Amino acid sequence: MPKVKISATIENKDLKESIHYLFPDNPVVKYETIKEAEESSKEEVVSMINGKTAETKQQITVLQKAGYNLHLETIKLIAIPLKTKVWLSTLTKKDLEKIFEIINEVNKIISPIEKENEKKILEKERLEKIADKKEKESQEPVIKNPNNKPSP
Repeated sequence: MPKVKISATIENKDLKESIHYLFPDNPVVKYETIKEAEESSKEEVVSMINGKTAETKQQITVLQKAGYNLHLETIKLIAIPLKTKVWLSTLTKKDLEKIFEIINEVNKIISPIEKENEKKILEKERLEKIADKKEKESQEPVIKNPNNKPSP
């Protein structure tokens, strides 16, 4: 007789709510053990948190190099690893929502700054093209017309 794999899903109610909060359309994935299902789901959530945090930090770094002061936003992101550990211990949707509220709040602040920075970059490139064009025009040799020789 062939072996039949017993499938298990997440039993922790708080973890189920957290997973549904992040992936509302995701079907329930079956695993061999409940522990495997829960650990895999936790890893997936932590990976998503770390990815979004890293992406936001990268955006802040680019803007800081452009001269914008975003130290407060950087400080807000420092709380995320601690809040992630809290979520891992409680697994409640409320704690997970707090993490994403911080990330969304910081992104809301830096989004208009990014747009402003993009406009500045485009304007700078446009001005550089104009300056390069003028420089090339000034360096072109002036061709003298031999027919316009002065008469003696």
